[in-house]
Amino acid sequence: MARSTYYAWRIRQQRPASWTPKHEGGRPRRGYVWTQTGTKVPEGHVLEWLTEYITAGEGQHYGYRKPTTWLRREQGLVINKKTVYRILREADLLQGQPLRPAHHRPPRIRAAHRIVTGPNQLWETDLK
Repeated sequence: MARSTYYAWRIRQQRPASWTPKHEGGRPRRGYVWTQTGTKVPEGHVLEWLTEYITAGEGQHYGYRKPTTWLRREQGLVINKKTVYRILREADLLQGQPLRPAHHRPPRIRAAHRIVTGPNQLWETDLK
């Protein structure tokens, strides 16, 4: 056993039962986004732009990546796709399907001509 493992365990044993680790939840959010010209735009204003974009029909069937590109091109924002995802998720504006788990894939369908009774009746190739 490593020496550091033992001492870490000993420190954990000496803590009182009411002790809880401090989880601040990361760095606090800024609440604004920068433009390419260097001015600040509040996230509330970005949310207004996103709701207008989505309700206008242009971004109606998109997730968060295309609205991010739209904000960068049309509004001139320096914004990350993760920020747009967070803003849309908090406003409950995310549209799209969640990823399907692997065990819920549709079954593979084989062709009807797969009945082989002898040699040279069915040939297959693999192209890459």
